[in-house]
Amino acid sequence: MSGLCQGVAYAAHVAALSSGGRTIGVLATEMSEPGGTNGDSLFKQVVRDNLVLSQFTDDTPETEHTRLLRSLTMALLCDGTIVVESGRSGTAVVHARESLRLGRPTFLLKSAVENTSMVWTK
Repeated sequence: MSGLCQGVAYAAHVAALSSGGRTIGVLATEMSEPGGTNGDSLFKQVVRDNLVLSQFTDDTPETEHTRLLRSLTMALLCDGTIVVESGRSGTAVVHARESLRLGRPTFLLKSAVENTSMVWTK
């Protein structure tokens, strides 16, 4: 499970699908007009063969707030979390904090922990 966006999230979906696995894409916008790379063939494949979720209604644009809410939603839906990296928005940090609060296994790559631009819970 990951957001359907560029970078590590995109690679995670591709890896799951190419190995015969299943995946869930969670959007930070409405279903009818997903943003980012969502209009590409990966999005179409996940919609067709797997699952795409959105908690947002029509005409909800993707914003920093909706990306943070998506991270909280993913933490609630997952049995555990692996953080590889986090962009400027810090949504991976929010996801990891919520995962820890829920008592779920949370794994952080050393490079993510040592990244000084990310603020972690002490």
